[in-house]
Amino acid sequence: MNSLVEEGGVDPESLPFGFLGPVKYKTVTVQSGVATIGTDLLKAVGEIPLAPAGTTNTVDTTGIANLTASILFPELKMRVSSSEAGVLNDRDTYFGVISNVATRAQFNEEYVDLVRVKPFNLDTFVPTGSLTEYSTIFTLDDVREVPSAAGKFFWQKDSRVGGTSITAVSSSYKHLLDKGVDKFECQYLVVLTV
Repeated sequence: MNSLVEEGGVDPESLPFGFLGPVKYKTVTVQSGVATIGTDLLKAVGEIPLAPAGTTNTVDTTGIANLTASILFPELKMRVSSSEAGVLNDRDTYFGVISNVATRAQFNEEYVDLVRVKPFNLDTFVPTGSLTEYSTIFTLDDVREVPSAAGKFFWQKDSRVGGTSITAVSSSYKHLLDKGVDKFECQYLVVLTV
């Protein structure tokens, strides 16, 4: 922990409540006979040889009729329910990223690929134009309480905007903290060197 925080030099109300990221590639849609949105992404990544040399902004679908396909890039798995955390008390749940396999303490190897540094021509931390976007925007403001089970919680993206989260209903972040929902896990960037 930062010494400034430890020594009480920061306003106690300055709490981290969420995170952005990590950056992922945007979905690419391919249709026969149509210039493909996202082809620049395929060229930028360089490992997906769909755009033949000499073409611009198209994927070669010659001889293929009625083709529609999408390339979806994966996202980090998020903890949705306090009951899936495998803890005795739901208030001990860390919402946010799940880096383990199911409820076991085994590290999920897929996680490494999802937080890997992007190629040199793309920013790893900030979305790059039409090529990348944040894979998620997480905030504790999107945590809801199960209506029929007091003390059970779940995370639903955009529930604050929809007016159904604990903080939206109570108009205060303190109400969420009073219920013991005060922890989350965010991603860590993995840098591998050869």
